[in-house]
Amino acid sequence: MKSNEAKKPMYIFTELGKEKLCKHCDEYWPTDSEFWFMIKSKLKDGTITFRPESACKGCYDRVYRPHHVKGVNKVRSSHEKQVAA
Repeated sequence: MKSNEAKKPMYIFTELGKEKLCKHCDEYWPTDSEFWFMIKSKLKDGTITFRPESACKGCYDRVYRPHHVKGVNKVRSSHEKQVAA
């Protein structure tokens, strides 16, 4: 990010509710488990909260787990095994 650009806020409030900025794709997504992996955090007073990860689910797989390929079925049918041989 260039020094003359204004830094985007980490959270914004829209008609969808609270949204968080993904640090990789630089887009805002609603703060729920559909778009974010949630991290379990324990506060000093003992209460347990869940907070979203710093990268959205789409970016998380691409950046932190590049070896995970979505849509690839590791269990093959007998027909697929015969064709591959």
